[in-house]
Amino acid sequence: MNIPDQYESVNRPPYTEPHIPQQRNTHDQSSANVESLLGNMASMLQDGIDRPRPELLHFSGIETEYVRFITNFNLNIDRRVHDTSTKLSYLVQYCEGDARELIMHCTMLPPDEGYKEACDLLRKTYGRPMLVARKYS
Repeated sequence: MNIPDQYESVNRPPYTEPHIPQQRNTHDQSSANVESLLGNMASMLQDGIDRPRPELLHFSGIETEYVRFITNFNLNIDRRVHDTSTKLSYLVQYCEGDARELIMHCTMLPPDEGYKEACDLLRKTYGRPMLVARKYS
């Protein structure tokens, strides 16, 4: 049984080319973004390389040097390091003599508690501005 061609054309929609959406050239945009990001990173790395390394001071327990030490420590370690265990380790490392002996036991405490205790002990023992002022008068 042959079906006439007229019948087929009535029931079928006319043939049209399939619609293919035009693709934006996202590859060019992505490449530009990556290049920009890499350029920024390279610039930041170069700035870090060109900048002199900060001097990390040591503290031996001399009261007149405490403010300078703790200011330097806060700027270079405390503000940049987020882990209190690492901060405490640095604090012990950069203290010497009597100052180190004073805070050494703080490493046995939980990190948050130990770091706070070490800072408090140093401040109470060496951060006495009136004593420092009398030494210079």
